[in-house]
Amino acid sequence: MKPPRKRNKLITIFAVAFLLMFAFSDRLLANETVRWRVVDWPPFYILEGKDKGKGIYDELISMLSRQMPEYNHVRVVMNTYRVRRAWENGENICHPSVIPDNFSINSVVNSILLPHRLIVHKSMADKLNTDQIALEKLLVDEAFRGGITPGRYSTLLNKLIEQHKWRKHLNKHPTYENLIKMLFVKRLDYIIEYPPIIAYSAKQMGVKDPTVSLAIKETQKDAFLKVVVGCSKNAWGKTLIEKIDLILKKESQSPAYLQYRLRWYDAASRELLRSIYQREYFKDKADNLN
Repeated sequence: MKPPRKRNKLITIFAVAFLLMFAFSDRLLANETVRWRVVDWPPFYILEGKDKGKGIYDELISMLSRQMPEYNHVRVVMNTYRVRRAWENGENICHPSVIPDNFSINSVVNSILLPHRLIVHKSMADKLNTDQIALEKLLVDEAFRGGITPGRYSTLLNKLIEQHKWRKHLNKHPTYENLIKMLFVKRLDYIIEYPPIIAYSAKQMGVKDPTVSLAIKETQKDAFLKVVVGCSKNAWGKTLIEKIDLILKKESQSPAYLQYRLRWYDAASRELLRSIYQREYFKDKADNLN
């Protein structure tokens, strides 16, 4: 039989070892993985090339990941349909560029986007002499050559384009990249696009952006889009969103919070977005940050 002192010492050693093992396993459990949805859609997401990781939502994911070191962070390429199926199946995943809906638990606003705008060659801008144009009138005007990708735009714009896509002065193409190239070399006078895509395309082609963007009159009822982070509708997602909300609120106090959000916009769009951010972005971030 072991002496009481030795027996007590062994019990103490085993107890300490058990506590250390428990603490270590608890850390492992806490170090969960956050899967972030990404998609190949530059410059909102840039998955390859020299600007890889510098897309608007790539940068947002990076910022949030740095502020949540207690998690592992991985990026998974998937389209919107796959994300929604994953949520329906109870999988834990977060999507950084959600237009608010009921598929997920949503954060406060993380960014503001402009809707599709009319992108015109600078040589045409003086002829139009306006900052806003009625798309329906332009679509029927045979003096201007337009480029369209039917079915690619918002519901409202798709309906307008569907009515006029048969017109001979409208160049129809299944991919927007070719329309952009045609606009840059003046084979088209205008296209309908998001301004950041134009800025990114110009950089990729090694040319100075030869275009300006104009507001489309028909879209001005919804002159901007508020974007949120969406996570799975469960306890895990709720915990993540609570943390993300705090991070976004604190980040909004930094003078540099707009830097990556506006990086890929043209000068006119940046000026417009700054005023919208100043007016709208802080509405859901005014409560206590502590």
